[in-house]
Formats: sequence, C-alpha cells, structure tokens
Amino acid sequence: LQARPRTSGYKWLRYAGVGALVACAALVGTFLFASRRTTRPYVPRGEAYEYYTRGEYALSHHENAVPLFEAAVKADPKFVTAYLGIAHAYTQQAANDEIAPETSLARAAEAVQIAMKLEPSSAQAHAAMGYVYYCQWKWAEANRQFRIATELQPNCGDAWRWWALVHFANGRFDLAEQTLKRAASLESGTLRSVAILSQIYYYERNYDKAIQAAQRILAVDHNNYLAHWVVTSSLLEQGTRD
Repeated sequence: LQARPRTSGYKWLRYAGVGALVACAALVGTFLFASRRTTRPYVPRGEAYEYYTRGEYALSHHENAVPLFEAAVKADPKFVTAYLGIAHAYTQQAANDEIAPETSLARAAEAVQIAMKLEPSSAQAHAAMGYVYYCQWKWAEANRQFRIATELQPNCGDAWRWWALVHFANGRFDLAEQTLKRAASLESGTLRSVAILSQIYYYERNYDKAIQAAQRILAVDHNNYLAHWVVTSSLLEQGTRD
C-alpha cells in the first residue's frame, strides 16, 4: 500500500479498517433520497411510504430500521429506495457490531442487487453497491460501481464522497481530496464530505488543514465527536498539550 513517509503498511491497514467502520457509522441516511436520478423516480403506495419514513427516522436515531424497511418493500416490492434503506441499515449494524460484518454486508449487497434489477439506471443504487464493496475492502469492484454511478449521474454526491473513501483507504491522498471537494460542491446543507476531508488531512499529517476542516463542522455541530477527535489529535501531533 502506498503511504506517506513515517507511515508503515501495517499502520495504514489499520487506518483503512477504522475508516471503513467510521464511515459506515457516520454516513447515516446517505442511501436514502439524495439527489436527482437519471430516470423518473418510482412513487410508492401510501402504506409503503409510511413504513419507509419510519425506517428513515429509526436509522437516523441508530435504531433497528431493517424491519420497517422490509415492511415497506413487502407493501410495495418495487420500492427501490426502501431496498437501499435496508442496505444502509445493515451496514450501520455492522459498524455498531450488532451483526457480524460478513452477514450484514452480504444482506446489504442482496438488497442493493434487488434495487439494481428494478432500476438498472439508478446511480444511487450503483453508488450503494460501491459502498458495500468499500466496506468489504473490495477496491476494484467499488471503483467500478462508483465509476458507473458518476457516469449515470455526474451530480451524485454520495458516489463521489464514497469513492474518495476508496482512494483514502489505498493511500491516494491527493485523489481523495479532489474527489471529496467534488462531492462537497454537490452537497446542500450538510458537511459530510468536510468531515471525511478533515480525517484525510489528519492522516496526511496536514494538521492545520485538518483543524480548519474540523472547526467548520464544530461551528454548526458542537457535539460532533469525530471533529473534536480530529482537532485534539492534530494538536497533540503538533506538540500542543494544553
């Protein structure tokens, strides 16, 4: 693995693993309604949508959302976004050690595959599959899915942001930064890409930029533990002990 000076291959593997779990836990709701699709979105029936919205709420509060999303697709088997909700719920359970990653990620992949069959041109579905591959450390497969997603929909912010995680895990800092900036330009009202960018700057040993990015997050979310960790860790690396 490529890495910056003073960073061993073993240490970088540990960073990649931590990054995967942190990303799974932090990116809550990003498999849900995100940006415009290349095709007209399928409109679900009332009951299915009610289950879906309840599942989205449960997911954002780190509760078990799988049964609610499954109820949504049972009520309407063509509800693509609900299948993506199932996928993200399982990745969240993997990140929280609620289910073995091998089991939860396999179930997530199954849900995304159904969504892709129902809507092959859905950029969000391809991005979701790429994210599952990323959590499994399947870099080549993840790259392929993110490339398809961005070709189908160049303004798919999720695809660009998750693609940056693959670059980051493989030590391609510059490319990860460029990709995240592309993602940030497509986001509206969130700082998800900035949060990841702050971590990249930290592991790149660019501590001033890491602190600046983290402080942007803390300005709107003072209780963001990850941003506090980046600031504290960067100051410690700089020799600031106060």
